[in-house]
Amino acid sequence: MVYIIEVSFNIHDHVRITKYNKELELLSQKYYCINYYFHYETYDMNNFKQKCIFTVYFDNEAQDIINITKYIKQLNKIPYIIIDSVYEDDSNKLLYASKYYIQQNHSDNIKEIRKSLNRRYSETEYTIIKSIKHKKKEYPMSYEDYLKMVI
Repeated sequence: MVYIIEVSFNIHDHVRITKYNKELELLSQKYYCINYYFHYETYDMNNFKQKCIFTVYFDNEAQDIINITKYIKQLNKIPYIIIDSVYEDDSNKLLYASKYYIQQNHSDNIKEIRKSLNRRYSETEYTIIKSIKHKKKEYPMSYEDYLKMVI
């Protein structure tokens, strides 16, 4: 099984694209990702605003889960970087999605996406979600506390 993390940043005059691309590449290599790639998307045709999307693949091994959480914590420290989504490649289970990701990519089935995000999580999934800074919800300190909260 493979976890995929999609990260993005808006391309503005004040953001150095090459610097951010290199920083994201080095960070991904540091935490032993399997593969990564960049692509660009135009989201405002009137003003020609672009977004750089960086997609990273990680294995689902125990050590890789630790690397994923460390990677996400480091991403949170980089200005202008937004974690758009985290999902499992094999089952297409969405673990995390930003508001922008939901609105832009899944506007026709927002209720289904939100329902899938509010399900019960495995310990591995919970560990990954907990590492993402989430402003709306505060997650308990341990997986056992999470189970008590859900049950």
